[in-house]
Amino acid sequence: MKKQSPTRSFQEDFEPDGLVSPQSTNNFDDAYRRKYWILDLSLMLLLCGGMAVAFIHAVGFDSNTEKGEEIGMLMLAFRTLFMKLTMDFFLWMPCAFLLRWYLLKKWIGVSSDHYHQIMANRDDFHLNEIQETYTELTIQKFDCAARKGFHFIWYAVAITIELQIFAKGYTTAMVLAVTIHGSIWMMLRCVSLYCNLFVNNIYVQSWLYYAPRVRDGRQAFINIRVAQTLTVLATPVCNLILDAATKCGPKAVEVDTRNIVQSMVFLVFLPVAVGDAMGEIIGSFYGKHKFAVKGFGEINKKSIEGCAAVFLSSLVATMMSTFVFWPDELTEEWSIILPILVSLLTMITESIAFRSTDNFVIPVCNTILVVLVYRKVRGEC
Repeated sequence: MKKQSPTRSFQEDFEPDGLVSPQSTNNFDDAYRRKYWILDLSLMLLLCGGMAVAFIHAVGFDSNTEKGEEIGMLMLAFRTLFMKLTMDFFLWMPCAFLLRWYLLKKWIGVSSDHYHQIMANRDDFHLNEIQETYTELTIQKFDCAARKGFHFIWYAVAITIELQIFAKGYTTAMVLAVTIHGSIWMMLRCVSLYCNLFVNNIYVQSWLYYAPRVRDGRQAFINIRVAQTLTVLATPVCNLILDAATKCGPKAVEVDTRNIVQSMVFLVFLPVAVGDAMGEIIGSFYGKHKFAVKGFGEINKKSIEGCAAVFLSSLVATMMSTFVFWPDELTEEWSIILPILVSLLTMITESIAFRSTDNFVIPVCNTILVVLVYRKVRGEC
C-alpha cells in the first residue's frame, strides 16, 4: 500500500496542533455537517418518545428476584445505565479510539491531513483521494475492523453481560437503560454539532462517533446518528411486541418465563450482531456480484455473496440459540425451522432496508416472526 510521509507519532497527535484539522471550516452557515438538522430533530423526538414509552412500561413494575428480594424496574434500569456509561468511558471509547489510531497511523500510515479528515468532522473530505492514495482494499479492511468489529462486540456484550447480569434478565429494565443511554449520546452529538463545539477536535469527535466508515465519506456522521438512534428505538418496539403478543412477555416474574423472553431476544438480535457484521465483511472482500442500494454514504452497494454470508452466519447463530439457550419450549423440528426462517427474513430485510436503518428493520421483523411462530407452536406461554 502507498504511504505518505512523514506521519505523526502517537505523542505528536496529542500536541495542540494535532487537535484541529488544518483544512476544516468553522463556517456555521456553509458547513456540510449541518445539512440534516431536520432529520436530527426528528431523531431526537423519536428518542424522547421511545424513552417515554420505556419509562411508562417500567414505572410501578416491581418484581422479585430468585431470592425473593424486591427490586424496582427503575432502580434496575438506572443501575444498568450507570454500568453502560462506565463501560463507555473506560472501555469502549478508549479502545475504539486506540484501534482507529493504530490502524490509521501505524498500519496504513496515513498523512496528518488524511488522519484529521477521517477522525474529526468531515466538512472537508476527499474519499476518492484517500482511496487512491491507500488503495480501496486497505480502506475496506479498516472499515470492517473498526466498524463491524465493535458492532459485534457491543451487541454480544449487550445481550449477554448487560441483559443477563446488569439488568438481571429483565428486558424492561434493559430497554429503559438503552433508550436513556442512546438519548444522552444523541444529545451530546447534536450539542457539539449545532453549537459548533469541539467539531474539529479529533478526540471529542472520535468519542462521540465511535467508528464512522471511511467509505461513507461526508455522510458518515449522519449515518452513525441514524443507525445508532434506530438501533436504540428497536429495543422498546421489540419489547412492546413481545409484551403484547405473549403472556410470558417482558413483565414475566418467574425465572422460566423470563428465560423464554431472553431466548426470543437472542433469536431477534443475534442476526443483527453476527449476520449483519459478516455480511459486510464477506461482501467487502469477496463480493463479485454487486447491486446498488439506497442509504447514507458515498458508496451504497451490497453483493450477493454478502447476502449469502448474512444468511449462513445468522443461521449458525440462531440455531445455537434454539439448541443451546432455548429452555426446551420448541419441538426439535421448530428448533431447526425457526432459525432458517429468521435467517431468511434477516437476509431479505438487510438487503432491502435503507442503509443505516437495518438495525431497526431486522430485529422488529424478526420479533414479529418469532412471536407468530411461538404462538403457533405453543398456543400461548
